[in-house]
Amino acid sequence: MDFSSPHDPYEFENYVKDLLEKNYTYEVIKPPKGTFGYDLEIIRDGKSIAAQIKNYKRPVNLAEVERFIDFMGLHRAERQFSEGWLISSSGFGKAAVEQPKSESRENPRVPVVSLGTVFLGDIRWDYLHPKSSFQSLEESSRKTISPVSPLENHQSNNHKRYYFGIFTNKGGTGKTTVAAHLAGAFALMHYDVILLDIDPQRNLKKLFQDDLIFQDDSSASLFVPSLRRGQIGNVISILNDKEWENDKNNHDDIKIVICDCNPTFEENSKDLIKEFDYCVIPTTLNPLGIAKNSDVIKRTFEKIRTENSETQMHVLINHYIEHKR
Repeated sequence: MDFSSPHDPYEFENYVKDLLEKNYTYEVIKPPKGTFGYDLEIIRDGKSIAAQIKNYKRPVNLAEVERFIDFMGLHRAERQFSEGWLISSSGFGKAAVEQPKSESRENPRVPVVSLGTVFLGDIRWDYLHPKSSFQSLEESSRKTISPVSPLENHQSNNHKRYYFGIFTNKGGTGKTTVAAHLAGAFALMHYDVILLDIDPQRNLKKLFQDDLIFQDDSSASLFVPSLRRGQIGNVISILNDKEWENDKNNHDDIKIVICDCNPTFEENSKDLIKEFDYCVIPTTLNPLGIAKNSDVIKRTFEKIRTENSETQMHVLINHYIEHKR
């Protein structure tokens, strides 16, 4: 029997809704599209459960779990929901699973959040909070019914997203640092950001894994808390080009994609270069940087223009210190 779930994120939400209604006889409400913080509201024994649904081919990362916990801790969420479920189509990274476990051990007042993966027509719990009200199939008094049939897959409709390509003219100009800081700036402006780590040294992955105990690839992420009270923060996720290519149609909410490009121009995907709305080359403002790199920058811009006639191209003066000018 085919238990596969749909690839389209909105169809997957409907699939999970049907699963919960048919397998557990829960009342499940789908709020208006774009509702803040959650995708489904589950009514059980007079209480409401917030469910956030993630339909990626990659595992859900640590920052995405931290943001859902942050949402559940908001006053408005605490008043509306008794607990939260984060449900994934493809599991969770190790660090993502450990986060709510350690939070619940260290802080008894932390929101009740459980992590589950859709598997063989049911929900397999990667982490079920000890205070969760979930009732398993075996414990449920419902009659045995057939698993939910998968919904037909179709292509999702993407919102407009903006692509930034960060190139280099030589080592040491801060290409990776600029990409990371630009992502942080957009996150503080309330955008979720995908950082594409195309540089073969994979420095972005290393940078965002430095402080983690569980350093699997899916843990490369950062949750950026909001500067304003009463708002949830945003997520920076670090993917390689293959991960993005496999999953980009499942990220309708992502409007900012920043690429830490390969230093060898020809190794960058031509299709990706065609997507760039902005191309940036960092350089240093010193005699060596200007004299040696100006020609390289010019030739790089010429190569970019042969692949993309619309992109805006910029040179960024990096390592600039006011008192040394």
